[in-house]
Amino acid sequence: MVGDQPGCPIIRISPYELHINDPSFYEKLYRQDGRWDKYDWCMKAFGAKSAMLHTVGHYSHKRRRAALNPFFSKVKVANSQFIIQGAVEKLCNRLRGFSATEVVPLGSAISALTRDVSAEFLFGMSFNHLDDEDFNSGILAMHQNGGKIWRVTKHQKMMKITKDIYANELKSANKVTTDDSHKKHTLVHEILRSDLPPADKTLEHLYDDVVTISSAGFETSAHVMRAVLYYVYKNPDILNRLREELAAASQKAIGSGEAELNLTALEQLPYLTGVLMEGLRLGMPVSSRLARVAPDRELVYDKWHIPPGTPVGMTMLLLNHNEDLYPDHKRFVPERWMGPTVRKNADKTFAPFNRGTRSCLGQQ
Repeated sequence: MVGDQPGCPIIRISPYELHINDPSFYEKLYRQDGRWDKYDWCMKAFGAKSAMLHTVGHYSHKRRRAALNPFFSKVKVANSQFIIQGAVEKLCNRLRGFSATEVVPLGSAISALTRDVSAEFLFGMSFNHLDDEDFNSGILAMHQNGGKIWRVTKHQKMMKITKDIYANELKSANKVTTDDSHKKHTLVHEILRSDLPPADKTLEHLYDDVVTISSAGFETSAHVMRAVLYYVYKNPDILNRLREELAAASQKAIGSGEAELNLTALEQLPYLTGVLMEGLRLGMPVSSRLARVAPDRELVYDKWHIPPGTPVGMTMLLLNHNEDLYPDHKRFVPERWMGPTVRKNADKTFAPFNRGTRSCLGQQ
């Protein structure tokens, strides 16, 4: 019997699905080898059945994801740093325009930043929400309330994604797929110019891919950034140490003839890395269960043999607050990530972007 004892790490959360709370099982469930499907019942709740992110079957997902991997490669991201730098500069100029007595809607501002950056990267055109007087705060409210609705949509197929705002981009992209001189290299062009079969390039597929991929990067990124800012500014010691590290790195870059810090240089800063990883731990992009299905083999956890086709999930929320893994787990402690041994051990359990064949496409 599953979960028949208090504190049992494996429980049945529905007639069909199991949940496991044991860090040692994470790398066994979320892995690259083998066939892994998503849970069909859960994916239907998003109302975007044609999206690559919601593709249930292992092989269909593998084919469709392979076509998009180059667009989200680290090289592509590194070459797009100017998009982030331009948006951050615009945000800083907006913030300088607030008087000393005004309340700054920083939460909405950060959301506007991630939306504009993501839109420019994906579509070659910004939403320009950073230019809106209130940073288009209504979008933030919609995303945050969506988390409450999610409890219902998993049971009732009532969530339908509005697609009209993407229509012009998709239609214009469809006309230039064979024009190599076209300056834009957008997500839509990547799909249409790929080797995917025509069935994966229909307007419905494009709609669902564009909406889900862009939405997945909007509020998740903003949430982590807000968490980092909150904890850093709440603790003056952390703030001062971070500023000192960044200032020293900036001076070093200037001395080397660089106009500004680039991504490669920032990735070498140990304290900044610790701050970001701790921000990902406490402000995790996704905290809900991510069920996986092994359709062709049984899974074994301790004394339990789980039949093929059984949805099994874990959640980063419980892993990231596991006291054995992270002592004093509620505290924001960047130093916990600064030792090479700690980082190496964390590779087995720390996965803010998930792991395995279904890990986050845009984690770079």
